[in-house]
Amino acid sequence: TIQLLTTVTLDHGVVSGGIAQHPRLGSTVFTASSEFVRWIAEAAQRGGGAAPTVVLRIAKLSGSEATPVQLTPERLFGRHCAVLGATGGGKSWTLARLMEEASRFRSKVVLIDATGEFHTLMGPVQHTYLGHDPDPLEGVRQLVFPYFELTEGDLFALFRPSGQTQAPKLRAAMKSLKLAKIVGQPLANADGVIVKSQRQKSPYDQAYAQHVAVLENPTADFDITRLVAQINSECVWPSGGTANAPNPLVWGNANEQEKAYCVSLVTRIEDMLQAPELACVFKPSGKTALSSALADFLTSESKILRVALKHLPFSHNSREIVANAIGRHLLARARSGEFKEQPVIVVLDEAHQFLNKELGDENTKFSLDAFDLIAKEGRKFGLTICIATQRPRDIPEDVLSQMGTLVVHRLINDRDREVV
Repeated sequence: TIQLLTTVTLDHGVVSGGIAQHPRLGSTVFTASSEFVRWIAEAAQRGGGAAPTVVLRIAKLSGSEATPVQLTPERLFGRHCAVLGATGGGKSWTLARLMEEASRFRSKVVLIDATGEFHTLMGPVQHTYLGHDPDPLEGVRQLVFPYFELTEGDLFALFRPSGQTQAPKLRAAMKSLKLAKIVGQPLANADGVIVKSQRQKSPYDQAYAQHVAVLENPTADFDITRLVAQINSECVWPSGGTANAPNPLVWGNANEQEKAYCVSLVTRIEDMLQAPELACVFKPSGKTALSSALADFLTSESKILRVALKHLPFSHNSREIVANAIGRHLLARARSGEFKEQPVIVVLDEAHQFLNKELGDENTKFSLDAFDLIAKEGRKFGLTICIATQRPRDIPEDVLSQMGTLVVHRLINDRDREVV
């Protein structure tokens, strides 16, 4: 069995994909030398013009050690790239090779290392990690992703409030803490909490109307250590006075039933705020934020920024939420035009863990779609993505269809092969 792959016009040295005219039965068959195969590959990349000056040496042709496989960065990463294959098929080696080759030139690569296996990458690499590592490797820097750089939706996905009582109280508490940070006393008490029980509504309503643009901003810019106290403060009756003479101008007494409904939420928040593995999110003071490290990396001589997520827990979906926030931050920078002159490649290892994710229940659903958006629109802003996964069937079809280059290793599952 043979495969007819390309047509070579010997008169003009033009190489075109596909078959212009099928050979006749009995036509002579020649064995292509290694040099001829290399010439065909290079001709296809240069499009009949001069040989490209920048090529990435990916591998050597199977069965011919003398024939290197070389691709231009535009051909490999220009319209996104996906490295697919079963476990043990060589995906990690391929990713490492791609990044090492890219680092030989003027490139910027951000690697989201889900398992921490790329800690042996050498060269102009900055090694960093998020989470709690009791025995960090030498030369690996700890970073934080502060909660105030997340969105309210991210915190909802982390804290998982129920839709009936907990979600409205959590949302109201976040708004109140934002307002307390802006206005301060006397609206808030000395602890930075806005007490509502038996208080007039008008000062709160006036301050809210004055700062509504900031309060409706989705960023979580408030003191999260006061969140539990503020949730309890939100559990009040909507009107003061008595049953026979209600007073809608003031809040009523504390609503103990609502407080009881919020006990599970409050306990969950307290546990997460104290968890050492989430200190990089909720206790970021004194450490370098990932956003600052990224800004420094873009202006440095380093070519690869590796962000290891190995020490972030899977519990509460924290790893997926933080990774999605990193993707959203990169996309925001790209949309602002930062990557126009210096394009950036984001490499997402174990992509099936982070793509096609939807958290919450039927009442509160949160889509983790940052990397999906990068695949769909990042290229226009100088941000391309390279994903690696052992489960192509778990990658959304609209994302996989955006991949202009597929590097396919051994696939065993029939569904995975059908998708590819």
